Amino acid sequence: MLDQIALFISSLLGGKIILLLVFFAFFGIMFYIVYKIIFYLLKKIVEKTNTDLDDKLLECMRDPIRLFILSLTIFLAINLTYPDFKINEKIGFSEIYSIILIFLCAFALNRFISNILEWYKKEIISKTDTRTKFDEEMISVIQKVLRFGIYGLALMMALCNLGIEITPLLAGLGIASLAVALALQDSLGNFIAGINISVDRPLKKDDLIRTDFGIEGIVQEIGWRSTKILTFQNNYVIIPNTKLAQSIITNYYRPDKTITQIGNIGVSHNSDVNHVSDVIKNTIKKTIAKSNNFVKDFEPIVFFDSFGDFSLNFKYVYKIKKYTIHLAATNEINRAIFYEFKKENIIVPFPTRLVHLHQRETEKK
Repeated sequence: MLDQIALFISSLLGGKIILLLVFFAFFGIMFYIVYKIIFYLLKKIVEKTNTDLDDKLLECMRDPIRLFILSLTIFLAINLTYPDFKINEKIGFSEIYSIILIFLCAFALNRFISNILEWYKKEIISKTDTRTKFDEEMISVIQKVLRFGIYGLALMMALCNLGIEITPLLAGLGIASLAVALALQDSLGNFIAGINISVDRPLKKDDLIRTDFGIEGIVQEIGWRSTKILTFQNNYVIIPNTKLAQSIITNYYRPDKTITQIGNIGVSHNSDVNHVSDVIKNTIKKTIAKSNNFVKDFEPIVFFDSFGDFSLNFKYVYKIKKYTIHLAATNEINRAIFYEFKKENIIVPFPTRLVHLHQRETEKK
């Protein structure tokens, strides 16, 4: 029946063109109706989920599917109207459509992955306390690398579909990639080290750190090549990520900003150790109560540590809110203990040595 209708339309004036348009309209309307029904049902399903990721993914697939419907409609209409259509002996309309389909799949896959990465950057990275500028830069770099890889693979598949030998091309690309990697090994090393820092997260923006090569300051920015540290002298120190990743890092803000401070003091051997312990502890408690530099819910601890050559040595422990005020806090505690010792007549001795002189018996005679 369909063949007879097609034959009748073809026999009319301009029948091939009319038949092409009829096929195009028929398949286009049919596919469009199916597309609308399926998308309507899928939209109802994704609206019931708690995340908006599936909504975004469904929406981003609209254009690729419309292009697929359009290309399939054109292919079927031309293939049924002109079944023997060929550009040359090797390439027919089927090969052309296969290439179009390959790039449509690449386009759809690229949009799908890009939307997932954008959602991750917006909903996950932007809402985490440990986010850095490098995290967002890394997402952008990953998007570009994946896009290049997807379309590069699509191009290879298209060339194979046309019967073009791609082995020499792959060999040339391999040599070129090796040359580029050797030329950019420092930059690539810093970039990979930046990824390691971002994933492992030993530090983040606004953390106060000290490295084993003596750099101390606040992290300002973790970039793809280097990390910026603002020192206490108000200077930027730019550290390559490879050097930072290989160093031992002390992070004063992990697991939290509070630090435990330990002090040492020695008193005379004639002192009452119980009285000294009470004086140190009460003095620290009074200082903590008056100042905002200390952790107030931490009970100070005093230890009679050791017998020294010229003093009885004590250690005392208290907590400070953050490292940047540890000098001021230590100053308050030490001053308070100094003046309290003067009131209580507790002596802090200085090093002394007693020297005995003995004359020889022959010298006495």
